[in-house]
Amino acid sequence: MIGFEQFGTGEHKLIGMHGWFGNEDTFKSLQLSLDPRKYQCAWLAHRGYGRSVAVAGNYSMAEMADDALAVADNLGWTSFSVIGHSMGAKAAQVLATRVPSRVKKLIAVTPVSADPIPLDPQTRSLFEAATRSPESRRSVIDFSTGGRLSSVWIDQLACDSIARSTSEASAAYLRSWADDDFSGSIRRCEIQTLVVVGVEDPSITPQLCELGFRSRYPHLAIVAMQNSGHYPMDEIPLAFGATVAAFLQSSAGQR
Repeated sequence: MIGFEQFGTGEHKLIGMHGWFGNEDTFKSLQLSLDPRKYQCAWLAHRGYGRSVAVAGNYSMAEMADDALAVADNLGWTSFSVIGHSMGAKAAQVLATRVPSRVKKLIAVTPVSADPIPLDPQTRSLFEAATRSPESRRSVIDFSTGGRLSSVWIDQLACDSIARSTSEASAAYLRSWADDDFSGSIRRCEIQTLVVVGVEDPSITPQLCELGFRSRYPHLAIVAMQNSGHYPMDEIPLAFGATVAAFLQSSAGQR
């Protein structure tokens, strides 16, 4: 069993699946916006990261989905919503399409789509270097947030994320989120879905999400958030939290 943090005791269950530079703390800012009497959350630490840093595996999107389902089963959750950030959003889609009758709502934050990502050689090289190099990781974070945030925050995220993960896991997850193709398994997913993008993120844009999600998720809302890049949960935590809470509370798509 992978490690995770829990929050709340409520009826609405929520699984959080972090991104490439994340851990079980990724979605903790949501605790400022979710009533613990209404929600019970499991913030996962995927294999090779955070509380699961010593848990070995193949470090893939499919394994992330399997692990999330195992946590839900262990907690006795017959139904739940799922929120995923970046690569975690790709794994969340895998989870949702495997057990669609159990997933109430799907939230994809600055998401990697279900398709392979056509990284050019220069970008691929930078990302591969970022699995072990703090400087390369800083460059990725700075670019993905529009080159507009404090170097202090960028340095902290880069250094903390490297300290709380293994380079082996980071490299394998990169290959999986960039190269794995799950598009064939998504055939008109009826789950109510929210995609959140930051307008300052130059790579994950509303237009790109329209292409990657609209034809597969008929009950889709795409929200572009101002003053945010790739990490809205860190950059604009209260505005992000209010958007997520409103979606979870809405009656549309409730099952």
